[in-house]
Amino acid sequence: FSNRSSPLKSVHQIAAEVNIPIIELAHYFRRDFMGKKKKTRTSNRKASPRWIYTQGDGTHPNEHAAQLAAEFVKRKIL
Repeated sequence: FSNRSSPLKSVHQIAAEVNIPIIELAHYFRRDFMGKKKKTRTSNRKASPRWIYTQGDGTHPNEHAAQLAAEFVKRKIL
């Protein structure tokens, strides 16, 4: 969960130029991950966002991440 990098800033700039709102989801995923990390401390598995939220490649979201993102967006807009 790194801070905004140059490519992410450009996405924000482009969205602002064309008046498209952006919903930041990183803090929701951070909070969810910290909860999972606490739960896995008692197990032998090491919690990793790569395995929890992506298809294992660190980039493409898995079904769990897509469902969480949908829930986060729903909370934000309703």
